[in-house]
Amino acid sequence: MTMKKSILSHPCDRTQQAYRDWIAFTSFRDGDNEIYIIHPDGTGLTRLTNNSISDWQPRWGN
Repeated sequence: MTMKKSILSHPCDRTQQAYRDWIAFTSFRDGDNEIYIIHPDGTGLTRLTNNSISDWQPRWGN
């Protein structure tokens, strides 16, 4: 539950995309937009990008 509260307390792109067992989203939690993934149950939070350029609109590839 703490993980879910933490995620919801940060501004993020509300256009989340679910792919199998993951949700991809954009968050501004570190000062610029970065792309993250997480399981729907709130576990497995992983930042996929880490740079000074704003990353946004994650898309699943084929």
